[in-house]
Amino acid sequence: MKNDVKLAVVIPAYNEEETISDCINKLSNSLNSISEINSFKIIIVNDGSLDNTEQIADQMSNTLVISHGYNRGIGAAVRTGLKFVEENNFDIVVKFDADLQHDPNDIKNVIEPLISNNFDLVYGDRFNGAITYKMPGIRKYGNKFFTKLMKLITNYSITDSQPGLFAGNKKFLSSVSIFSDYNYTQQVLYSSYISGLRFKQIPIKFNERKHGQSFVKLSYPFKAMFQILLLMITKNPMRSLGSISLVTMLITIFISCLQLADYFNGLTPKPIMNVNLILGLGFISVQLLLTAIILKSISNIETYMRTRN
Repeated sequence: MKNDVKLAVVIPAYNEEETISDCINKLSNSLNSISEINSFKIIIVNDGSLDNTEQIADQMSNTLVISHGYNRGIGAAVRTGLKFVEENNFDIVVKFDADLQHDPNDIKNVIEPLISNNFDLVYGDRFNGAITYKMPGIRKYGNKFFTKLMKLITNYSITDSQPGLFAGNKKFLSSVSIFSDYNYTQQVLYSSYISGLRFKQIPIKFNERKHGQSFVKLSYPFKAMFQILLLMITKNPMRSLGSISLVTMLITIFISCLQLADYFNGLTPKPIMNVNLILGLGFISVQLLLTAIILKSISNIETYMRTRN
């Protein structure tokens, strides 16, 4: 007996004409075999493809195509898909890649914790699953670095922070925040953590890409680090900027105390020798704190307006 679960699969696609048809067919077969699903829709976000991706996907059953007028990047494509899913009142969303590096049969295990309402966000875990090819070093060790970083930032038990397969419920859809491009998986994790969502990882299979090219380049780690920092500032300014402000103020007080001690011990002719340094650090500290307060106020207003709507 099927449950009343309305599921959507979001697939960002850019020049995927060689795989999109096979991907949709395999997804449909897999989803039809999951008894807990009442209905599903495969949503292809065509991110300005220059080939026949849109035309091929548009002819497939159980499929809806949303097209960007130009290539805006995978983060924007995922954001577009998630927004559509939330607006159309789906119960569960699954993010899936068009290149079939993930196994559609893993979706059943990934969505099970959501259907049972034990978790709000479930990530696939390739490293505790089965990687069927030799992953390039830049991807493997880069992922391990960012996984450790996100584990430190969020306190989630994370073993793979960048899978192309993850799923979330309605609470996740109303909480998720993606503002930039390809490190969107870390943005999803952090915004979910800030919103207090329950997180779990499930081992999945990961295959070699047969067609097309990966978007991961040597510049990725530097851009990702900057975007993660920006995300921390915008989502939790009091914790990030406020902490920096506090540390700066403590350094200012410490330097001032050292110079006063030197003055009273007759080691310096003036109480404060480096006035410009002290004033500069104090000014930076106050500015950081004020910026944190303003950003926090804006965030509270946005949250209030979103809950009202």
